[in-house]
Amino acid sequence: MVKFQFPKVLPVVIALFLISWGRVGHQAVGYIAAAHLTLKTAEAIKELLCNETLADISTYADEIRPDSFFQSTFPWHYIDVPANENFDQFKASVYDMTMPNVYSTLNHWEHVLADPGANKALRVFALKWVVHLVGDLHQPLHVARAEDKGGNTVPVWFEKDSTNLHWLWDTNLIEHEGLTAKEFAKVCDKASAEEIKKWDADPLITWLYESNKICNRIYEENPQGKKLGQAYYDEYIGLIHQRIEQAGIRLAAVLNQSLDPATTPRPKDTTVCDKVFDGRYLESNQITFLNLGGNYPHQKISVVIKGTDRAKFKTPPEILYAGKTICVKGVVETYNGRLEMVVTDPNQIVLQ
Repeated sequence: MVKFQFPKVLPVVIALFLISWGRVGHQAVGYIAAAHLTLKTAEAIKELLCNETLADISTYADEIRPDSFFQSTFPWHYIDVPANENFDQFKASVYDMTMPNVYSTLNHWEHVLADPGANKALRVFALKWVVHLVGDLHQPLHVARAEDKGGNTVPVWFEKDSTNLHWLWDTNLIEHEGLTAKEFAKVCDKASAEEIKKWDADPLITWLYESNKICNRIYEENPQGKKLGQAYYDEYIGLIHQRIEQAGIRLAAVLNQSLDPATTPRPKDTTVCDKVFDGRYLESNQITFLNLGGNYPHQKISVVIKGTDRAKFKTPPEILYAGKTICVKGVVETYNGRLEMVVTDPNQIVLQ
């Protein structure tokens, strides 16, 4: 588990790397999100920001980095993961990280924003980070590889200009369209009600994995040193539109959940720690239950391990964790009025 804290100050030069989506992309995310807020959320944001908009604050987190005090926030914008992991491997990599990153930082500031008792200035700061980070993590090269700083050290040519792979995706491809942020948002914001419902239902770990899969696809084309142009733009601009739109839609969901109590809760990655009071394996449907915080049917929450996932545990889970205190990371859901968390990988469970 990541314990959120300000990391140590990094060298000034490193803060020059990694600007996500550029101003047009980030502002477009803000415009799209603003169009999907509930009335109560919009009012709460107005109270926090006064005359500023979500688009106005969308690049704040990048703008403050030249200030020596904020150079330590550099790792908050991205997450480095191994190449070509499947979903379970990717989750394990993210969950095992101990240093702050975009995943842990977004969770932290979202929690601060949702706390009505928190200091107003701190909530404004949290809002600015939430708006920016949701945009960041939908940029594929912010869920990339440490060895080349998310493509920053991968040289490419676009049209007649020398650039790098990260900057190409941040800015060059979007600016090639020649639209303002408002115009770009209108082009992107075309999702159906069904698509919005599906995107809102995906947990944060899925948003990151989507970006990472796209990142792996980008690397498979081996663009280093190549001269890229209209064909590359035509291949990827539709995907960029989708990522900007998904970021805006999901940002609205995060803000609605944080600022409007009437909003239906969205699936959310969380960590639950408690004692395993009883466990059982139902052979008929091959499901394992670990009941935390009390014996069935008085448990606080049930950990559910389905089918072949049980075989990933060297010892049967109901035996391995019996009577022990564990921390479980995943998405809390409701089934027949009871809370449960489905575990697909042993790395989601940590003994205390």
